[in-house]
Amino acid sequence: MGSGFIIENGKLIRPVGEGIPHIVIPDEAEVIGEYAFSNLHDIESVILHDRVKKIGDGAFENCHGLRKIVIPNSETRIGKNAFEACRELNITFGNYSTVLDYEEFSRRTEERVPYDLNYLTEQGEALFGAGNPERIAAFKRDVAEGSRESTEFCAASIVTVDNLRPHRNADRLQCTVIHGRNVIVDDTCRIGQKLVCFPLGVVIDREFAEENHLLRRMGSGGTHIEGYLHPKKRVVVPVWIRGERSDGLALPVEVLRKYADIERLRDGDRFYSLNSHEICRFYFPDSMKVRFVYRDLERYYESSDPQETVIIPWGIREICSHAFSYCRMEKAVLPGSLHRIGRSAFCMCENLKEIIIPDSVTEIEDEAFYGCRSLTHIVLPGSVRAVGYNAFKGCPGIKNVRLKKNARSGGI
Repeated sequence: MGSGFIIENGKLIRPVGEGIPHIVIPDEAEVIGEYAFSNLHDIESVILHDRVKKIGDGAFENCHGLRKIVIPNSETRIGKNAFEACRELNITFGNYSTVLDYEEFSRRTEERVPYDLNYLTEQGEALFGAGNPERIAAFKRDVAEGSRESTEFCAASIVTVDNLRPHRNADRLQCTVIHGRNVIVDDTCRIGQKLVCFPLGVVIDREFAEENHLLRRMGSGGTHIEGYLHPKKRVVVPVWIRGERSDGLALPVEVLRKYADIERLRDGDRFYSLNSHEICRFYFPDSMKVRFVYRDLERYYESSDPQETVIIPWGIREICSHAFSYCRMEKAVLPGSLHRIGRSAFCMCENLKEIIIPDSVTEIEDEAFYGCRSLTHIVLPGSVRAVGYNAFKGCPGIKNVRLKKNARSGGI
């Protein structure tokens, strides 16, 4: 395979040679021809360049060893049965380093595809072949379900400004609402301008942060000169500026010009990296043991001098069994990405006085807050469908826990 390809007028007809597992499509090929790589079982990975316009019908049909293909151009069209019988295949779509593993799509919710939903749902036949109607239907269903969750995940996103108001206390600042959160921008921002927005809880790449003067820097006299990100952690956190709170960081889309063709970035695109350059990533403190595949918080390691308030970062979907049991914090702040609070997750946290359950949570398991004797007030949102057995037993300050109609409760 490594000896070359037959290419005619920009169309890759067939590879020449065999036995090379990793293929890089040459720059002169703009179309992968029909059945070009079909039945070549030695291929394990293929990387396309961003000028490939089309992958032809059956192009990789029956490539049983194919495990990974990178399709960097979000406008590349995929022909019928292009990947039929490629049962181990992971596909990376777009410039955004977002993996679609279509065998486990519904489980890998931290990696939703920032891709045109209507186009993606049309690809079931291309991926599985017309003879697999059940798998096609399941694929479309999983894509649709995943798209509803994708707006909540902590990634950089492209937005066009459609609202502005003056900052209450600063003439050279304005405020805009992005994904429901107030974000402060400068007075040069205009309606219709395209921005890249970094939500709370991501850590910005050092090179990118330095290039854009985002790191906090103080003058010799202790005067704040520029930036607000911690020089080492670089985590986007809420910040108060002259009496207004900013829950995110928004920059002109032009700051991405070095990393991508910004003309091709569209509203709603979400990413962690662009063209192999990391821009941002999830931030999890060292004190939190996290299972990264599913973003489950398995255990919190408390120091000898415990924090009064523990902030669980965005991206955590489940607090696992006993994750915070016997910890001494007084307040826990839960993220809007959280779906489940596990069995005995906060068991015997005797100093815990305050916790707010976000409206993303659907289940609180058995004995989740057992023995939290200082807890006096808790509000359960309408999203909670089930509260486990003895979830709030040993919490004498809690007299009533209200659930929405038809929710299942194991009692207090």
